[in-house]
Amino acid sequence: VVYPEGLIDTLTSGQVIRHWNCYFGSDSDDVGFVNALIDTLYADYNIDLSRVYATGMSNGGFMSYMLACELSHRIAAIASVTGAFSFPQEDNCNTMRPMPVMQIHGTDDETVPYDGTDFYYSAPDAVNYWVTHNNCDSEPETQKVPDTDTSDDSTASLEIYGGCDETSEVQFYTIDGGTHTWPGTFNFAGSVTNQDFKASEVIWNFF
Repeated sequence: VVYPEGLIDTLTSGQVIRHWNCYFGSDSDDVGFVNALIDTLYADYNIDLSRVYATGMSNGGFMSYMLACELSHRIAAIASVTGAFSFPQEDNCNTMRPMPVMQIHGTDDETVPYDGTDFYYSAPDAVNYWVTHNNCDSEPETQKVPDTDTSDDSTASLEIYGGCDETSEVQFYTIDGGTHTWPGTFNFAGSVTNQDFKASEVIWNFF
């Protein structure tokens, strides 16, 4: 597992953050960076180039979609947790093949709203984009995630879209009541983190 770190950017509010530039207004060439990173990892560690995956949370989820669109010849599958698929990204999405995609999103996310904004798709609409792109069955297999932790103020469901080209698949976890969090991890004060499944485990199984 490799944890790359984005460059520092100063927001219009004056806040200094690390970020991935997926049409977020900076001049960082993060697609070029990841492309070079894959080359370096292959040279130094002899990785399997057919099994390179991208996942991230929030801005990292946006970046995962960017890699799906712009490095589809190198990225085998992606997963976005609380991230989104932006309209500028769609305009520059030139995938060379079907792309397996997983989206995990809370309905009460106030940072990256589940219902979308004028900059990015709602979570369901983003999923539908990839269902169409991969030529998947339009009707998913829907599963209720067992509510094993009744104290986490949330429940979860999973939609699996199969029948896609080249055995690709699209999966969509909706966290009913979930906020801007990574399921299965520590629940910070004021947030709702679903504990009925671990995002890290289902992402790895998906990949």
